[in-house]
Amino acid sequence: MNAYDQRQLRLMIDKINRFKKDTISLRFLIDDLNGLLEVLEESDDNWKRQFRIFWADLEITYAVALFKEKKVLDAQDVVRIDNAIENILTLIQEKLPPQSEKDSEDQ
Repeated sequence: MNAYDQRQLRLMIDKINRFKKDTISLRFLIDDLNGLLEVLEESDDNWKRQFRIFWADLEITYAVALFKEKKVLDAQDVVRIDNAIENILTLIQEKLPPQSEKDSEDQ
């Protein structure tokens, strides 16, 4: 995997972490993950298909909540979102090479 794609995947992780800390909304997370996926240079269609399946769980949960005019997500929505995020993180980690200690300190 080239360095550019690695940066995009790390940005995805950063966006997820920001969402978990409530510094970005679910809508922004969905949009940002989609945008970062679209700019990946190396093509792995199977990986992208898997990513899209989990990403779609986020999108559908958000769309249904909007349709139902929910002000707060219910427990089932939260579980669905958490599962999708964990699955996305697993996919990303599978693609990224292990970081050395020096790389971890630099970030």
